[in-house]
Amino acid sequence: GVRQASRAAGPGVRLMLFESEPLPVIRERLLAEGRMLPVVFDPCEAPRAGENYFTRMQKNLDSLRRAVARIHP
Repeated sequence: GVRQASRAAGPGVRLMLFESEPLPVIRERLLAEGRMLPVVFDPCEAPRAGENYFTRMQKNLDSLRRAVARIHP
């Protein structure tokens, strides 16, 4: 479960990466039980109109920066 994942990740791990938006129930459990912040990180596997690898990775970096800022303000 979420608690096991949190323990397995170790005491310093505060982020959990997902390839797509996690279900609301998973998000809430991570925040409540695991005290971990879920972050969507696009693996950039399938092309999207108007975007390229670099624009998508920039969005990933922006998401990670926002998440880290919430943990370490």
